[in-house]
Amino acid sequence: MFMKKILISIFAIILVLSLGACGNEKVKSEKTEISTEKLSKFPEFKLNDLNGNEVSSKDFKDYDITMINIWGTFYSPCINELPKLQKLNEAYEDKNFRLMGIVVDRDEYGAKELLKEKGITYTNFLPNRDIEELLANFDEVPTTIFVNKNGQVLNKVVVGGKSFEDYDKIVKGLLEN
Repeated sequence: MFMKKILISIFAIILVLSLGACGNEKVKSEKTEISTEKLSKFPEFKLNDLNGNEVSSKDFKDYDITMINIWGTFYSPCINELPKLQKLNEAYEDKNFRLMGIVVDRDEYGAKELLKEKGITYTNFLPNRDIEELLANFDEVPTTIFVNKNGQVLNKVVVGGKSFEDYDKIVKGLLEN
């Protein structure tokens, strides 16, 4: 019984500390890039985006590079990154590049309001079961992955918010290869 109380106490402390970190913009991840060793192909999926338009993994074939930003409505670095991503989307809209967002916290109403408020026009959607397994590989948001026209996850996964200039450099490099 005593051991059970200790374990519950430890779990409660960890939970409180992790929740406190979610709202603190000063918390920075030590890792900014992670390996794609476990990720070779983006899972096949078919769903509707937040505007009701059909989106599927077959759409990847229409673009040399698809950038997928995994974000949450609850985390200010994700929210602060939205205008930078919109600017990137506009800069590359005629360069065989697509930007998509996956809203991990499934807050459809909150996401729609945020996207409208920030003037975000690129595709955003909530994950379905097909995508859930992929998301289990990531424990931080924002996280950004890049997929080629064959649906293969490229060896470039970015963890944490980046500047427009940082993303611009990454996208230019990927499109040149």
